[in-house]
Amino acid sequence: MYKKITFLFLLVATTVTAFAQSKKDGIKFYNYKKYQSAIKALTPLAAEDKFANYYLGLSYLEIEDVATAKSIFQKHADNYANMAGLARVLFTEGKAAEANAMLEKVVRQTSRKNKSAYLYAADAITYTTGGDLNKAIKYYEYYLEWRPSAKALIRKGDAYRKMRDGGNAMTAYQMAERMGGESSLASFKQGNLWYASKTFDSALVNYQRAADADPENPLPYNDLANAYYSINRYEDAKEQIEKYLALSDKSAEDQIQYANILYLSSDYDGA
Repeated sequence: MYKKITFLFLLVATTVTAFAQSKKDGIKFYNYKKYQSAIKALTPLAAEDKFANYYLGLSYLEIEDVATAKSIFQKHADNYANMAGLARVLFTEGKAAEANAMLEKVVRQTSRKNKSAYLYAADAITYTTGGDLNKAIKYYEYYLEWRPSAKALIRKGDAYRKMRDGGNAMTAYQMAERMGGESSLASFKQGNLWYASKTFDSALVNYQRAADADPENPLPYNDLANAYYSINRYEDAKEQIEKYLALSDKSAEDQIQYANILYLSSDYDGA
């Protein structure tokens, strides 16, 4: 009997660990813009896990399948994360008033012990159009007062960047990098700011730091390719885009960019 109980315990523990790892992988794929990979990883988990369901819906939103995203969020419509997902759908549909009303319901689900709903509400504003970015910043700050988080700092930085406040965006990304846990994304975001200001040398340094922090992150290789492309170093751009394609979902847009770089690096047959 003892051996049977031990075996069952180990089986359950292994299953739970595998479930958690699959969800973690799915969220990581989403953050790294590998949306098809995220959908594949999260689909089997969504029925049982409300937050896996949320990221599954977001992945469909990113590939512009709004109807599917909406139906996914509606499966857990009372959960604050999925409510925030539905607000994103409403913003996408141009229904800003309804979206903002939905977010008011989301933030009412916060309490002294759990302020996570602020993060999801803020994200719904930051990554769509039609919401108040100052309110998103306020929500991020409420969340960060409750729980310091590199993830939240990066998203706060994204909100500042959307407001064209590069200084505060950079500060948030740098704080996130120092905090650890999201170093690759934090360095990548800093590289984006330098790239936008056409300071390509600094962009290259940050993109390389992002690649070093997590070799599985395809994003810095893509932007390294863009940075090299911008300074006419086409062979270097080709090398980086090939690293990116080895890690990405190889979308049609990725293949077109690769063809352009091959052409400019004189690899006409490859192009």
